[in-house]
Amino acid sequence: MNDSKSTKDAATHPANPEPTAEQQERAARITDLYAAFGIHIGPCIGVWAGPRVTRFEFQLDPDTQVAKILQLADDISLNLSVPRVRLICPIRGRMAFGIEVPNRTERFVDFEEVLASEAFTQSGDKLRVALGESLSGDGVCLELSTAPHVLVGGQSGSGKTTMVSTMVASLLSTATPDEVRLLLMAPQKQELETYESAPHVMEPVVCDARAAIQRLQELGRECDRRYGLFHDRAVRCLDAYNRVVEQPLCRMVILVDEMSFLTKHDRWGFESAVCQLAQKGRAAGIHLVLTTSDLTANTVTGMIKANIPTRIALSTKNRMDSRTIMDAVGAECLLLKGDMLLGDCGMNPPQRIQAARLTPAQIQDILHQIRGETI
Repeated sequence: MNDSKSTKDAATHPANPEPTAEQQERAARITDLYAAFGIHIGPCIGVWAGPRVTRFEFQLDPDTQVAKILQLADDISLNLSVPRVRLICPIRGRMAFGIEVPNRTERFVDFEEVLASEAFTQSGDKLRVALGESLSGDGVCLELSTAPHVLVGGQSGSGKTTMVSTMVASLLSTATPDEVRLLLMAPQKQELETYESAPHVMEPVVCDARAAIQRLQELGRECDRRYGLFHDRAVRCLDAYNRVVEQPLCRMVILVDEMSFLTKHDRWGFESAVCQLAQKGRAAGIHLVLTTSDLTANTVTGMIKANIPTRIALSTKNRMDSRTIMDAVGAECLLLKGDMLLGDCGMNPPQRIQAARLTPAQIQDILHQIRGETI
């Protein structure tokens, strides 16, 4: 457990004005449990009910040891009859700590709800992707233009491939093929081949490891070519270049679903290609999204982590895996099926989000609309 829940939600959105009877009962049980262990905690000062998790905040007495608060995570889980809880002690900038408890009744987030949310509709970034819903009930989107690259990690069943599919669908819904082109790489082609008919997709899904690494290296050379064009026009980035030319360059997003199949084939070649793209890609308008379930140092290397600060952690098997992807513990307390932490390498506390759910019918509707608009 760690101090890893973003205080942004609590600061900008009020807690539930009237906690339900179930929420009040759970808060009382938590207070009684700490009292039984001789630890006095203050009253419950806020309740935030998310789609699958509810956060309870309690006032923290100045003389209470943080270590004692954190030691009772397993006891709280047992007392509340839930698989796991996540403790945030203390909440950064406040004399309070939080406990995130799975709800008895879960509500999954619909993709179209996030597309219609204020966060998504008011963002002007052509590379915004819908992630899901926060504990405050607000839609959350990620702007890849400013990210500018993303590393996603989690165990099997945590929702990585579904997240990649949601990202692709978001980009197809908000940008034209002239603005954004996609390159998809996956060892299991069937997971993403549905999108091959979209005009945004540069080529069929790349499922051969050698071909995938070669394409990444080619994109590194494309970065160099674009830098040469920028130099000729005395500009420093893609946006500035597009404002002064008649034929603008498109942005590119490369999505690699399970990068371990590339590192096992050629770790050095993959790592060097990724680092080159990560270092040069932002100004050139080329962005990376990498996912993996193999959270080992051989796959998620220090060089890759150093060049990709934006991280998404889904459920991990243990604390060590959580540290590998987020440089902090906490992801081992997440639920499966899209429960995630979004962070930027420790600069801000990660935000807990429930990923949006995208149905096959919604994917077909998006593709049908795109093909209808581009014929």
